Amino acid sequence: MVSLVFDDPAARRRFWVALFLDVAEEPDEEVVGAIRDTRPIDELLDALKATDAIVRTRATQMLWALWMGEKGELAQHELARGMRLIEQGKWPDAIECLARLIESAPTFAEAHNKRATAYFLKGDYADAVVDCHAALHLNPRHFGAWHGLGLSYMRLDDFARACVAFRAALRIQPLAEENARLLAYCHGRHKARAGSDPPADGARRAHGG
Repeated sequence: MVSLVFDDPAARRRFWVALFLDVAEEPDEEVVGAIRDTRPIDELLDALKATDAIVRTRATQMLWALWMGEKGELAQHELARGMRLIEQGKWPDAIECLARLIESAPTFAEAHNKRATAYFLKGDYADAVVDCHAALHLNPRHFGAWHGLGLSYMRLDDFARACVAFRAALRIQPLAEENARLLAYCHGRHKARAGSDPPADGARRAHGG
């Protein structure tokens, strides 16, 4: 591992993030390892707002890697197993696998998020909402969980809460075109149904408050 001395931990985090965002498509493992060690979540989240699409993509990839690996190698292995089951369309098996993981690591936000994905694909949208909220309680800046929450509310025809969720996702990823498109769609559906704009007060309404 490259050894660098920083008096300020924040400066060290900024250094490694800047280096990561500036390297080639397949960055050096030492750089990736240093980022994992320092866990520069704030710096990577700031990079999601960059005008450079490559910077945004790399920051997104690194955030997913950090979130999936936050509970250690064994938990990440079980999470990967659940994800493979999702990819194979084995929703009940994936839910069972991820439920065991959540039982052993209840504060693993990504396990809740991935089980929400399995519930959503299985058509259990209310259960997906519950798991999205669990993930967001543990990691309020999880853009993937906000996106999944919006999709789940869409399926439940709750366009007002879907708008709130997509707005929250856009606050984290302001240049995410898919969330902007879905927000516009849900806004139109809610306005056509209710004759008024959906509420702008995000977190409270999104969580059913």
